[in-house]
Amino acid sequence: MRMNSRRSMFAMVLVIVTVLSVSLSTWAAEIVILHTNDVHGRLVSHMPQNAENEIGGMVRLATLVEEIREEYGDKVLLLDAGDAIHGTNVVNLFGGLSAIEVMNTVGYDAFTLGNHDFNYGQDVLLERMADAKFPFLAANVTTESGSLVGYSALIQEVDGLRVGIIGVIDEETPVLTHPKNVEGLVFHDPIEIASSLAKRLRGEVDLLIALTHIGYANDVELAKAAPEFDVIVGGHSHTILEDAVDVGGVLIVQSHEYANNLGFLRLVVEDKKIVKYERNLIPVTHTTPKNAKVQAVVDEWDALLQERLNQVIGTTEVSWDGERANVRTGETNLGNLIADVMRDAVGADI
Repeated sequence: MRMNSRRSMFAMVLVIVTVLSVSLSTWAAEIVILHTNDVHGRLVSHMPQNAENEIGGMVRLATLVEEIREEYGDKVLLLDAGDAIHGTNVVNLFGGLSAIEVMNTVGYDAFTLGNHDFNYGQDVLLERMADAKFPFLAANVTTESGSLVGYSALIQEVDGLRVGIIGVIDEETPVLTHPKNVEGLVFHDPIEIASSLAKRLRGEVDLLIALTHIGYANDVELAKAAPEFDVIVGGHSHTILEDAVDVGGVLIVQSHEYANNLGFLRLVVEDKKIVKYERNLIPVTHTTPKNAKVQAVVDEWDALLQERLNQVIGTTEVSWDGERANVRTGETNLGNLIADVMRDAVGADI
C-alpha cells in the first residue's frame, strides 16, 4: 500500500511539474499601443470643408484614451509620432506650451520630434522639452559636435515586457522648417540610425518599436532594412492606415492627422515575438464626449488667446480665404496679401 501511495504521489508531482513547465514555456504578455501623429495643435474639434459635423481634437480624443486605460490598465502605452506643438493660434502664439500641457494631462509616454516642432527655434524647443512629462525622441538629430538634441531611445516596462522605443525624424527637416530654426544641428539618415540602434537594443528588450516622423514610404523602407523592429508607429505623411501593414513581419501603423482618430494596436507577445494582434482606428467624432480635465486646460489657454486676438489691428469688408486646401493648391486673396506684405518688407521685385 505504501509503495502504491508513493507511486501515486510521484505521479501527481510529475503532472504538476509538467503543467507548470507548459505554463512557463507558453507565458505571454499583452500590450496596447495607442498612438497619434500630426495633430498640429488641434486641441479642440474642427470642421473639415463640406462636413456636417466637427471631428477630431485632443479634448475628445482624451476621452477615448481614458476609456481604454480603464479597460486595460497599465498595459497601455500612449505615443505620438510628431508635429504636435505647432499649427493653431492657441498653440502657435504661446510657443507650443498649451499643446504640451494638454499632452501632459492626457498622459503621453513618449513623443518623437516632427519637422514643425522646430518652428519656434531651438531655445523654445528646449523649454518645451523641460515642460513635458514625457521624453522627446530624436535619435538622428545631433549638434555639430555630436551631442543628441533629445533622447535616442528609451526602455519601458509594460505588463512585464521590456519595451524599447527608438525615435527618428525626417532627414529633410532643415528645408521643412526655417533654416535658422535648426542652425548648428545635423540630421542624419533616419533609416541608417534606427537600423543601427535596433540591432543594439533587440537583445535587451521583448518588444521593439520605431516611433518615426519620416512618412509612410520611408517607414516601409525602414521595415525592410531593420527586421529587428516589431512595430513602426509613423507620422509625417498624414496617412490613414485602417489596418496594420505587415512588411516582413514588421507592423506599420499611422492614424492620419489632427487627432481625427486614435490608433489602437493590441499585441500578444510571447518569447519576444508577436503571436497575435488586433488593430483599430477609432474615429474621434462630434458624439465623442469631451474630457473635462483636458477641456479645463484648454479653457485657460483660450482665455489668454482671446486677450491676444481681441487687439484690433485693422478692418476689412471682405472675407479672407486661408483654407489649407485652397492656399496650397491655388491663388487666394489672403495668399496674395501675405505675398504682397513679404515683397514689400524686403523690397523684392517678385
